[in-house]
Amino acid sequence: MNFGEKDVHSKDLRKELFQSGAKHGSEDQVQEETTAYKDNRVTKCTASYVKNPEFSDISGSCYGSSKVAKISLDDETASKNLSGHESSSEKIKEKLAKTFVEDASALNTKSQAIKKPIRVDVLNKTIIRSLKRYYTQLFESQYPSFEQEHHNVANFEELTSTFTFNLFSSLLDDCKQNGVSLDDVMFAVRMLIQPDAMKKVNKTREQRFLMNNYYDCIYKYSHKRLLKLCQNSTISYLFLNFINSGIFHEQVMSDPTMMKSPATYLEAGESMKKLFEH
Repeated sequence: MNFGEKDVHSKDLRKELFQSGAKHGSEDQVQEETTAYKDNRVTKCTASYVKNPEFSDISGSCYGSSKVAKISLDDETASKNLSGHESSSEKIKEKLAKTFVEDASALNTKSQAIKKPIRVDVLNKTIIRSLKRYYTQLFESQYPSFEQEHHNVANFEELTSTFTFNLFSSLLDDCKQNGVSLDDVMFAVRMLIQPDAMKKVNKTREQRFLMNNYYDCIYKYSHKRLLKLCQNSTISYLFLNFINSGIFHEQVMSDPTMMKSPATYLEAGESMKKLFEH
């Protein structure tokens, strides 16, 4: 069948379809069927071109342009898809980064919220020990060779006498007003710096009681022992001077343990000060 015969056949088919549509369907339906027929014809025509290159003057240009257009469209679509994929990937990364920061912040907030409070006995022991640490560090800074030279007890007492006098000579009147002698202060300072050395010397009953009670508060703490320690006028004087002079505040801000919760320790120090004010 040649193209002339196909045109006649097409006209006859359209007529037949129109007549059939008048009986069984609408004009729109007939038009759709006619369009489908034309599409089918074009497809067959294109196939014929592929098999018969001599028809290039009729349909070759149409076929070639359609193929080029299709390739260009495919390239453009692929480019858009790739661009969209990269954009989507960046958005996902940004969202994940934002989520990580938010989760880390929430975890940190939660960790701070569930932080356990410091027990009262731990607070009190640490504060009492800070008094010993202050005088020990101060003495060692002024006499750095003391430990290396292995001084005997007599030499230690001589050094601590000079050390204590330099610290409290301007406070002698204050000591008397609080019922404390300079000798009492010297023993207390020695006891804080070198308890082992003080075990070897003769002590009064009151001095022995002070020394035992102080170290029991550090190593065998109980509130009852703390109350007994507060009744001693010498240690009370040293502790109140330690708090009121601002030395304790400096200790809190420099001590690795207390500086983790400075406000808590400073508040506990003020509370303990009231116990020593008798």
